[in-house]
Amino acid sequence: MQIIVNPLNLKFKCFIIPISILTIGIGLRIWDLDRLLGHHDENHYLLYFGFSTLKYSATNYFSASNHIFHTLLMRVSMYFFGDENEVAIRLPSFISGIACLWLIYLTSCAIFRSQLIANFALLAAALNPIHILYSQTARGYGLLMFLSILTLFALIKFLETKHFVR
Repeated sequence: MQIIVNPLNLKFKCFIIPISILTIGIGLRIWDLDRLLGHHDENHYLLYFGFSTLKYSATNYFSASNHIFHTLLMRVSMYFFGDENEVAIRLPSFISGIACLWLIYLTSCAIFRSQLIANFALLAAALNPIHILYSQTARGYGLLMFLSILTLFALIKFLETKHFVR
């Protein structure tokens, strides 16, 4: 008797746990995403940069509170979904926080070559209250986390190819 193994079925089974953890992480970040604006350092940012003109937001960096790229992404979101919409204002942070979770999983797989360790790293990030807060706050911290882990992942992939500039 010959047993036929479907490779697609095996791949799907490998991703059941990470997709479940990611779903929990998304749920925790959606919870209270539409709360009133102004919590956790949002007031200063929104007052000085969030509701000012696009030219002013993109060209002024008089304080470290202006995360320019995040401000531009937030303004695009506000243009499409309305500037009175709390979720639209927090959307760039939310999306980058979710993408960061998946990159944490991929980076852990690349570093440790273990699905178990990658699942634990994803679980730790998904349940981390600071990560959840930064993914729900209209500031550039979620985008900063995403770009940092993206840089690490890209560096690991670059080093795996063994192509160095001479």
